[in-house]
Amino acid sequence: MTRPCSICGSRDAVYYQSFSGDYLCIACLRKRLIKYVRKAFSKYEFSIPPGASIILLITPAQTPIRHAVEEIFAAAERPFTTKITTSLMKPGRDIVEAQREAVEEATKNGYRLVMLSTTLEERLLELLTTLMRRHSLDPSCRGLYRHGDTTVFKPFSFTSLQDLYAYAAATGKLSHTPRTPYLYEQLLAAAWGGPELAYSYRRVLRRLLEDEP
Repeated sequence: MTRPCSICGSRDAVYYQSFSGDYLCIACLRKRLIKYVRKAFSKYEFSIPPGASIILLITPAQTPIRHAVEEIFAAAERPFTTKITTSLMKPGRDIVEAQREAVEEATKNGYRLVMLSTTLEERLLELLTTLMRRHSLDPSCRGLYRHGDTTVFKPFSFTSLQDLYAYAAATGKLSHTPRTPYLYEQLLAAAWGGPELAYSYRRVLRRLLEDEP
């Protein structure tokens, strides 16, 4: 038996978002994903200059859902009317290494505005991986930072990877490419196991990002 969408009430739900407790139809899930991306633009007071050329770097864990990620980002940043190029990151030793190498490559190719598709869960991996290696956080763990003359922004900072996968599956945009495993991915998988744990780790991480300098 299908449930009606908790938001619109007029369409069948395709996904249960454990973090909010809402049952969402495809349309309302899409709107919520776009809202999360726009929240990042607002939180970091970041805007893209009209007509600018940017590159959106898709993380290895998002390879199977790259088309869904591209769609949501394009819809969220539409007011900026930018020229968007997308590229898949090469798997590194871990997510921090993969992102660093991807940003350096984009910079060498002349891009001065780089978007990283790093999601809420992946930012947790960033924090854990960086803290495991050193006692202080690297500036690259922030949602908005400078890499030389390049501005790097993470528009999916408040978006759940789990929600993106659900949207991709519901809209037929999920490929069967194996996901790249990172250190601590088992930890995240365990956190997805129940709504209480999922809510707890997302609440903590969102609080960290809200207080981010």
